[in-house]
Amino acid sequence: MPAPGQVQFQQRMRFKAILKRRCPRCLRGQVFASAFRMRRNCGVCDRRFERQEPGYFVGALYFAYGLAVLLGAPPAACLWWHGFSMGVNALVITGELIILSPWIFQYSRILFLHLDQLFDPT
Repeated sequence: MPAPGQVQFQQRMRFKAILKRRCPRCLRGQVFASAFRMRRNCGVCDRRFERQEPGYFVGALYFAYGLAVLLGAPPAACLWWHGFSMGVNALVITGELIILSPWIFQYSRILFLHLDQLFDPT
């Protein structure tokens, strides 16, 4: 059993790797080549990011939905509180989510990759 300090260090390293969108295995290699294109393998540890089964990243859709709700709900509530109509509210939130879509796409996949690594480290 690892020491408590070691576990905290590993958790901090994993959190930093998620924030920096790094490989779930080595925590150093870049996962994305551009805003909407993933690398095939990690440049450091050669971990394959996409698996053979079709629909591997369907689980990332749940993370994308959660991130969209977390990012859209506070401005929607604020606009509603200040008396803006539902039409204005919908336009503002839609614009916000369109602008943030590369960020949501990347982090939903990163979170899914790290969760998958946690349960299936192969």
